[in-house]
Amino acid sequence: MGRSNNFIEEFSIAVYSGGKRSMRTWTPVIPKSILFVIAEMTENAENWNLELLLNPTDKVPLVLIADGVFLLALGLVIIVFHLYEKAEDDREKQSI
Repeated sequence: MGRSNNFIEEFSIAVYSGGKRSMRTWTPVIPKSILFVIAEMTENAENWNLELLLNPTDKVPLVLIADGVFLLALGLVIIVFHLYEKAEDDREKQSI
């Protein structure tokens, strides 16, 4: 098997109203997302909107872990600079 895309290449909606077809196509669309098509029942399909909702609850643990690692790294940098500054102040006090 070849490579498969991780998105929907073309998403089309069509409505028949008054014997005429109105059609709108969106591309690309993220998979595993919730789509709401807000279609006005007019001939002009360009006025239709596509609302895309993603389910972020699957990514919450990953985001929390990434934030925790970032905060720990930032805290270590702050501690190292604080200790470096304190040692420099002690050297200045001893030299005076």
